[in-house]
Amino acid sequence: MASWIPFAVFVGVFALAVGISIRQGVLARRRTEQLGQVAVELGFEFLPGGDQRLLGELEPFHLFSQGRAKTLWNLMRGSDGMLEIASFDYRYTVGSGKSRRVLAQSVVCLTCSGGTLPRFCLRPENLWHKIGTIFGYQD
Repeated sequence: MASWIPFAVFVGVFALAVGISIRQGVLARRRTEQLGQVAVELGFEFLPGGDQRLLGELEPFHLFSQGRAKTLWNLMRGSDGMLEIASFDYRYTVGSGKSRRVLAQSVVCLTCSGGTLPRFCLRPENLWHKIGTIFGYQD
């Protein structure tokens, strides 16, 4: 009588994994649709599959020199004459085997053709930043 319990547990875990996968796919499609609507409202070009040539142009930047299996998607592109704006989702893989991680984030890239923008880097705040504020450090 108890021999069916492992099978039922396996079926339950499998069904849960399939449900989570389907849910993630639905959320990803909804995000793409919403970004497409935002792009239209802003008068931007929207490329849900991205433009992989852009990755080559961004290779000199630290983020894009990391990892492998680099993918860019949900690209919104627009310009106001002097400033070109590109916003997209970006994913890459680091490590291998059990220490393999897939990292994903949203990126905004600004290019100014009529002058220069200040060089800056935006990263999450860490403990050292908080300690630095005690001694007068300011972002």
